[in-house]
Amino acid sequence: MDFIPPVPLFDVQQDEFLAATGANKPDNRKRRSSWASLDGCDGNPNEYKKTVSVSFDQFDGTCNQNQKKIMHRDAERHRRRQMAALFGSLRSLLPPEHVKGKRSTSDHMHEATIYIRHLQKRIEGLNGKREDLREALLVTSYCSPSSQGCNVTVRTCRVGVEVVVSTPTITKSGLPPLSTLLRVLHGEGLDIVNCISCKVNDRLLHTIEAKVIDRSIDPSELQQKLADLGTL
Repeated sequence: MDFIPPVPLFDVQQDEFLAATGANKPDNRKRRSSWASLDGCDGNPNEYKKTVSVSFDQFDGTCNQNQKKIMHRDAERHRRRQMAALFGSLRSLLPPEHVKGKRSTSDHMHEATIYIRHLQKRIEGLNGKREDLREALLVTSYCSPSSQGCNVTVRTCRVGVEVVVSTPTITKSGLPPLSTLLRVLHGEGLDIVNCISCKVNDRLLHTIEAKVIDRSIDPSELQQKLADLGTL
């Protein structure tokens, strides 16, 4: 049987004594200094707070940049949707011959500018006709609405010659019809360009625009010839 020596009690008692007195505990100052040195604060609590605040500021800056990118992306997407809607509205206003076939956006914009210029010229032409009708109405305003006669006015205009004939709606005398007036004007060497008829104050107003082929035509003589047709 082997001999087992007894365990000395001094080591156990020494450990208990060191544990009770805290002699074997690590130095808290060294631990704090080691943590502080790891953070680069040199054991200063204020420096540690500054480091933490800088870290949070960097995090906030990154979040703000990401948020700005998201907002910019959303704004750009909204702008493109609006441009697509406006372009579709513009394309729907163009005639089919201007948008037929596969064309790019720039081609459609070019066709839109051409169509707008065409409409501008058409509006200018209609404005000119409106002014001519206003002048014709001013001429016929001097005529009595109850008059049963035929009033004829011949004057020069931008086309050549303008003939304004005012007749009552119900004629009792043998006044020539409009076709007869046009035939006479053509026989006098005039090329009929436009003819507009309307009703004003119970009278028929015919406005005839003709291009002068023979420069020797006298407007006063032509007016007298047309007046003689109605036995005025």
